[in-house]
Amino acid sequence: MAAPTGKCAPPLGPTMRSVWAELVGDRGLLQRAYSLDGVAEELPYIVGPLMIGAGTLAFVTSRHWAAYAFRQAPGGDCGFPESAGCSARSSWPPVGGSR
Repeated sequence: MAAPTGKCAPPLGPTMRSVWAELVGDRGLLQRAYSLDGVAEELPYIVGPLMIGAGTLAFVTSRHWAAYAFRQAPGGDCGFPESAGCSARSSWPPVGGSR
């Protein structure tokens, strides 16, 4: 659902610049409007992940954090044989040449 939505997003930047040019006649105010518009467009990319992180911290109990730390302690993902990047069958360096 997110991929088609992202691909179909309208070009807000160029559209808003043309609208601001029509709404604001003064050159100084136009530059301020462009700056404010740029900040407003980029703010969700900064605030969104922070809100997700804060929500995760607020709703995940310390028991979950302890389980995660215990899982990562033996060597991160390589501590578990089912990990895709560190399977027991793989050999390094690769047999038969280099990657």
